[in-house]
Amino acid sequence: MNRIAKSLFILGMIVLAAASAVAAQASTLYYTGSSGAYSASALFSLTGNSLTVTLANTSTADTTSPSAVLTGLFFDVDGGYTLTPVSAALAGSTVYYGSLSDVGDGWGFKQSTLDLIADYNSFISASGALSGLGHSNFSSHHHKLGGADYGLLSAGFTNPGAKNKKGLSKQGPLIDDSVIFTFHASDGFSLDDLADSVAFQYGTSLCETRVTGYDPPTPTPEPCTMLLMGAGVLGTVVARRRARAVERRDS
Repeated sequence: MNRIAKSLFILGMIVLAAASAVAAQASTLYYTGSSGAYSASALFSLTGNSLTVTLANTSTADTTSPSAVLTGLFFDVDGGYTLTPVSAALAGSTVYYGSLSDVGDGWGFKQSTLDLIADYNSFISASGALSGLGHSNFSSHHHKLGGADYGLLSAGFTNPGAKNKKGLSKQGPLIDDSVIFTFHASDGFSLDDLADSVAFQYGTSLCETRVTGYDPPTPTPEPCTMLLMGAGVLGTVVARRRARAVERRDS
């Protein structure tokens, strides 16, 4: 392989590596939202047709009442693609005020062709407050949903036996502080089909606190930028080799 061909090969590898990095970044979306003592996150990750959503109550404040329990995630899917709930699992979380055999027993999912609430058409919920979503469907048991059961306590939750936690002790089981939901996405779906915002729902009613979360844009190099970077590297390589050739000729 001559020097020019080798340099072009290096340029191709640089562009390919940069393009792969951009593609890898597009496989996840991370939404965060906060308001006062409320704070939550949702990580969407897509591999083939398998979509996972990790929902977490990230607040460092203590949870003392059901109204501060995270019980829902609302988001919007464009393009008419469908998501089918498969399972739910603890994300290394601790369970309080009871026990559970399957996290999916306490969570349901509903998708609509219309935006039922604000700008959202897809809903993960544990409270049963959303019309038409009264039973779980992340497991085969289809338990009735209600209250804050199976909801997410904050990352700052402590001292479950404290007197100010009596309202929580009447609920349960409650999870501290995250759950991973798995869906099967219809062919053609990509994370680009998700809207720029989600909503984190707290408490046992749709009238309670709802916090908007956003996916912060991550700067990624455009194809032209990658080509310019590669061309710059190639130019530097060629210039150095020419300079060396001139030095050898003059010596």
